Amino acid sequence: MANVSMKLARDLFQLLQDTIILGADVTHTKNESPDAPPSLAAVVGSIDTNYGQFLGSLRLQKRNQEIIDEFEKIVTERLQAWKARNKGKLPSKVLYYRDGVGESQHSQIRMKDVQKIRGAYQKLQVGNSEPIEPLITAVVVTKRHHTRFYPLDKDTRKTPPTPFNSKGKNPRVGKGPQGKGAQGKGQQGKRKNDADEAFESNCLSGTVIETDVTHPYYFDFFLQSHTPIQGTARPTHYFVLENGMTFTAAQLQEFTYKLCFTYARATLPVGYVPPAYYADRLCDRARAYMKRNFTAHEFEKWTPPSKDPTESRSDYNGRKKGEREAYEEQILQKWKNLSKSSDDNPEGPWHKNLNDTMFWM
Repeated sequence: MANVSMKLARDLFQLLQDTIILGADVTHTKNESPDAPPSLAAVVGSIDTNYGQFLGSLRLQKRNQEIIDEFEKIVTERLQAWKARNKGKLPSKVLYYRDGVGESQHSQIRMKDVQKIRGAYQKLQVGNSEPIEPLITAVVVTKRHHTRFYPLDKDTRKTPPTPFNSKGKNPRVGKGPQGKGAQGKGQQGKRKNDADEAFESNCLSGTVIETDVTHPYYFDFFLQSHTPIQGTARPTHYFVLENGMTFTAAQLQEFTYKLCFTYARATLPVGYVPPAYYADRLCDRARAYMKRNFTAHEFEKWTPPSKDPTESRSDYNGRKKGEREAYEEQILQKWKNLSKSSDDNPEGPWHKNLNDTMFWM
């Protein structure tokens, strides 16, 4: 199995046959100054039928911009890598996981990213008499939310269970193994009934919530794929923007959960789908490459222009905004020049010899 920690079962193989899985993420700097480092956009794509190997591309783009500017070029690179490993043909299906976008940007992702995937296919099939029209399923992955779920016993649906009786004492206190309590010899450990343990524990790995707290009309669900070591588990929210592969809810939920077992650095399921996780890891690695430039290079600071007495406030604000955008574009170009690899690798700020490896892991 080499470096593949888990292999997917074949029960969904027919549906996923001839499919590339893409994962995308954009990370931002917290520095709000105009000369701050730009945002980093990464896209990874699978190259094998077990969905255990992913290769990636990365671009620098305008600071705090969530939409990926060069998404079509990046997808073209990922399709070429898939084609090189699969007998020179393009995949007929695309399963796309997009991380880190809010609800207000769902329509932009659907209109721009999905269309750019189709554009990448068109560019790679110029002159082809029978071009492939890919079936695309696009899913937004959201981790930053405040929704939590707890298991409920039939006796604890209305009020939380209490381990104390009317006298303020715990009637279930008993000795631990071999007369030792939870904290050591001579101490008494607390034994709880099933209702208490259910209320105070997390949901089981693989728990799916698809009703009541989800959208009444759209295709979305919460999935707690991992078992947290400590604290309350945070489920991941998956929102399907387009379903060209015609997944049923059960099929997409099952496959997403099983895919969480294939993360390269773990033998247990991770908290959200690995393609999006890999894209985030690639951004972190690129940010580390750029760290040496954070203090080594200083750019000329931007200063707001002075207002002409005859100029209206709206005209002045428009001119100031235009000058700042022009300045930020110059800074972005300088950052791109500083981040180029020694061999001018178009796929990212690393040597070309690493293009065919998951070096960021």
